[in-house]
Amino acid sequence: MSAHDDVHNFLTEAHCVSQEDQFSLPNAEQPAVERVLHQLSAIRTIIATLDDPYTDTNSISAMETYVTGLIDPLEHFLADPPLPAHTHIPLNTTGQRGRPSDQLDLDRALLLHDLGNTWRDIATAMGVARQTLYSVRLKGKGL
Repeated sequence: MSAHDDVHNFLTEAHCVSQEDQFSLPNAEQPAVERVLHQLSAIRTIIATLDDPYTDTNSISAMETYVTGLIDPLEHFLADPPLPAHTHIPLNTTGQRGRPSDQLDLDRALLLHDLGNTWRDIATAMGVARQTLYSVRLKGKGL
């Protein structure tokens, strides 16, 4: 087997890792995220040191950028994990009648949605109903 075949096989396996280990971040378990992060970091290191005459530097750079794009949200998730599902969400009390509104981290919700998570998964991770996120969006708060 030639070195080119080895590189091709490695890249094929790396692609499989990046596709198989996709999950809903707000509801992911920390050990699973750590495992995938470890695998992707190893892949990025190997790609950065790849010396293959059949692979040009632009392709290598593009692969590194792609893997880094997968790693960044995982590192962010580990550094600032969401509250466990159905955790008590702080309430905004106004002193007026009626139920106080939930204090939701709307920036976090938007980030999770931009990463491809569904509003249902985000709502579950934040411990609120999907309808709550929908209502906030209707009130013009950015969702």
